[in-house]
Amino acid sequence: MLTFQSPHHLVILFIATLVTKFAFTQATTLNCLGGYSLNSDKKTATCLDKENKVWSCPIAKCQREGHLWVSMKSCVHNSPRASGTSDQQCSEYNNQSNTFYACRNPGGQVYYCPATPSAVPYLTCSDCVKPKISTTLNSSTRY
Repeated sequence: MLTFQSPHHLVILFIATLVTKFAFTQATTLNCLGGYSLNSDKKTATCLDKENKVWSCPIAKCQREGHLWVSMKSCVHNSPRASGTSDQQCSEYNNQSNTFYACRNPGGQVYYCPATPSAVPYLTCSDCVKPKISTTLNSSTRY
């Protein structure tokens, strides 16, 4: 025969479940030092932290000085006919070899910019969570 628990036991169980759930899904604020790229859903972005761990962040919660891009200097266009350097507003970027970053500007053009993870300008994102399948990326798996 089934017995019913008193309501206060159910409340305690409910609170314990919520505390456990929030402890394992806590959102985090991150500095996207390894890279930042927009996801296909157009609502979230992938942020790579200083250890290149992958995080999913709401785009609306990412910024640097009120912008959704970072400024990189002395960048070279990836075209074989490119000459000279330019400063770019990078809306997506990722570390290629610890000496330069690939940068995609809002117009979709890709540039290579000299920078190291210790000195790169970066976006900061809040409310980030680890995706269901969390991985660490290396430069060969990024754009």
